[in-house]
Amino acid sequence: MDKLTSRYLSVFAVSIGILALLYFCADPISLNNTGVAYQIEQVVKSIIIVLMGWIFSRFITIAFLKPMEKRRGKAAHQVIINFFTLLVMLCVSIFVIVVIYGQSMGWIATTMFSALGILAYIEKDVVNDCVAGIMLDFKKAFDVGDWIQYGDGKLAKVVKMGILDTEAITIDDVSVSIGNNTLASSILINYSKPNPNYWIEISLSLGDDISIERAKRLLLSAAMFADGVVDQKVVIFASAANDRSVTYDIKFKVESFENHRDTRHNVISAVMAKLEQYDIHIAESGGTYKIIQAPEPPAPLETPATTTALDMIRLTCLFDECSAQEKEEIAEFLQLREYNPGDVIIEEKSISSSMFFVAEGVVDVSETIKTDDGESRNHIYYISTDSFLGEDGVLRGSPRRTRASSFSKTVLYELEKEHLKEIVKKHPHILEKMTDMIVRKAHERAMKENQVKLDHKAHEKEKHEFLATVKSFLEI
Repeated sequence: MDKLTSRYLSVFAVSIGILALLYFCADPISLNNTGVAYQIEQVVKSIIIVLMGWIFSRFITIAFLKPMEKRRGKAAHQVIINFFTLLVMLCVSIFVIVVIYGQSMGWIATTMFSALGILAYIEKDVVNDCVAGIMLDFKKAFDVGDWIQYGDGKLAKVVKMGILDTEAITIDDVSVSIGNNTLASSILINYSKPNPNYWIEISLSLGDDISIERAKRLLLSAAMFADGVVDQKVVIFASAANDRSVTYDIKFKVESFENHRDTRHNVISAVMAKLEQYDIHIAESGGTYKIIQAPEPPAPLETPATTTALDMIRLTCLFDECSAQEKEEIAEFLQLREYNPGDVIIEEKSISSSMFFVAEGVVDVSETIKTDDGESRNHIYYISTDSFLGEDGVLRGSPRRTRASSFSKTVLYELEKEHLKEIVKKHPHILEKMTDMIVRKAHERAMKENQVKLDHKAHEKEKHEFLATVKSFLEI
């Protein structure tokens, strides 16, 4: 409680004490219940009691109502304060009429309830909104900043909560004032509670000539890396099928409902780009659908990879400058490798003898960190198609610094060290691009951990030094 509030409360307390003393001092003014002196005594006592009631209402408002609303992060609504003041003054008036002027409670109750009934009927909408506002406030159905759905599916973000209505901004940035009775009487969905993170689901159909497992690998690798997806949390499952296509549901997590449209757009764009990259087209839905039961993990990889080594090379930027014939020659060195979720592809501290290119699926890269309880695994990043891994250890001739494991069912192509050496001798630009990507990846990680900007001069210097070291190690 601040000093100003304490002073107000002290003044109110002293004022009530003085008025109470004056009230009791007014008793000896008249010796009987008649005459002018007695009437003056009644008027004085009535004034004193009314003043005490008003001061008491202000005391409660400053001591309790204001701090309570402040703790909840909202300004005290004037209607609530006025309602409480009116209630106190009503009680004071009843006390004056009964005690001072000797009227019966029956007469007072009849008059008061008749007046309140007439007033409530005339202003029934206001009363309904007021009662609904109090109920919503006590239930804590939503707070300022929450995204809610009400009525017949209308969406809005709460910007101000009142006792009679709630002010909000629609998803199209239109300001609306919603009566609290409308909110209380409809099915209310709060997309910001209990967690502001919001799951979105989109569906698409692909032709039945594409295996379900391959489709899931490609869709997962596209959606996980779309901008706005929280923690790269994506779930893919086949939900229905007909005689021409299979329908897939892509479920992903966004930071909040407020940016769900942008993230939905990003995911759809990433998926379309991935399908176009693999020359896969969305199929028309229709026909009779049936529910497909998802296979129990970890199911073995029964479907062979349909992305060939040559297709993978064409999709990898590392080989962009190679001719079609050179790409075919390089493809002959690649060995197909398939992994189930959780399988270790590269073990930390193992001897580096080959590198891998990701054809389909997602790979999780992690490292061992020391903790108070011993050691634990720390996730570093995910990599997907158009990427490669294990190249650093092969080029440096050093043990693996991280572990790479299959996050989803994954299709890789392995390139052994001797074959890599033969390739880079014929195509030096591949080695230059590879060393540039390795150094850039290390710098980007350092930037992320230390919150610093990329030093281009340092990057170029380290790239040239690393390239010289690699050439010496590979005897090029």
